Amino acid sequence: MVFHTDATKGGTVSTDTNKGQIVAVRPIERDLFGNPVDPTAPYAPGSATSKEAARLIRPAVNACQMRVFRFIRDHQPVTREQIGGGLDMPGSTVRPRVKELLDRGVIVECNGDDGRTVETRQTRSGRKAVCLRTKAGTRWNDLT
Repeated sequence: MVFHTDATKGGTVSTDTNKGQIVAVRPIERDLFGNPVDPTAPYAPGSATSKEAARLIRPAVNACQMRVFRFIRDHQPVTREQIGGGLDMPGSTVRPRVKELLDRGVIVECNGDDGRTVETRQTRSGRKAVCLRTKAGTRWNDLT
């Protein structure tokens, strides 16, 4: 069995390698923002084990993105540390989800009043942490 994405078929196509026939078409999976997503999370190239683990964890990654996005929307401006504490989620889970949301352009780091500096808050350890907020005017601000 071979799997590949075919936009003309509208999704992921399963082809029987012995007969060359299409067995099934799974609709294109979309993330919480409506963008098509790779059916896997990031994985180590060349590692079949890593690729399979990434495929299995993808639904949990999307759910975590949604939780992080909603927390930022509801408590902005907020630091990564505050997100982790508020969601009872470790930093090793929060940071990648924040990066994914930043890369998609639905959240941004907060600028200070002068537009040049970055808004920060002090963390529990006494260091400065950059605050995050949802990007103004995005259609995802109204997610519930």
